[in-house]
Order: sequence, then structure tokens, then C-alpha cells
Amino acid sequence: VPPLLCWPPSSRPNTSPSIIMTRMLSTKPLLLFLLASAGSALGFGLGKRKAATPRLPLPTYDAETNRYTASPDDDLAYPYDAVGAALRHGPSPFFTRTFNRDEYEQGVLKYMYSAKCDRAEATGNVDAKLNNAMDWAYQK
Repeated sequence: VPPLLCWPPSSRPNTSPSIIMTRMLSTKPLLLFLLASAGSALGFGLGKRKAATPRLPLPTYDAETNRYTASPDDDLAYPYDAVGAALRHGPSPFFTRTFNRDEYEQGVLKYMYSAKCDRAEATGNVDAKLNNAMDWAYQK
């Protein structure tokens, strides 16, 4: 028996133009949906939205007293307590926060004022600087 070079009539796939068009039309909405989803997920949307930037409660500097004053909007809450400072950065920030609170608070306010950052970032940087000022300066 010679090998079949074409499909037998009973098992030939239905390739009529109307079936092909129907399959193409049914996949177009799916492709459009996928492209639109991928585009919006990757930021290719038509209207770019600006992220709302919260206003930081920055302290003020008093030149007469040479001190920083916290903003009235600042809640004065540290992101972690003195024990957390000891666990994260060692004994030096722990002792400074425990026995010299005013100097520590002035350091945090000064960093917030100069770096224009929030209290959590300033606290971490002051603790890292108290732990090892040379490494902190090198990493900055």
C-alpha cells in the first residue's frame, strides 16, 4: 500500500474560510485583552498618574538657641525603641537613646532637616552613625 500523501476525506480538518475567520475573530478580543492588561501592568497606560507625595513633617532650626524643633505635624514616635536600636545597631545607640535622650532627639531632627526625610529613615541613619561613623559615612 503506498503511503498517503493527503488526508483521507473522512479525517481532513475543516479548513473552510468561514471556520478560519471565526477562530481568528474569537482570538482577537483575547489578544487585545492580554495586551491591554500587560500594558497597564507595565505602566504603558495612556494617562500617567502621579503618585501622591505626602508632605513630610520637617523640623525647623532656631539659630538663636542652636536647636531643632519638631514640626507640629510630627507624631514624635520612633519606628523602634531603644532595645530595637541595640538589636539593630549595637550598644552605642542604645546607651545614647537611654541616657542622653535630648542629644539623640536633636540628632534625629538635624538629620530630618538636612536630608529632608521622615523620622524612620533619620532614626536608622542616626543609629548607624552612632554605631560606626566611618562605615556610615562610607556607605553614604
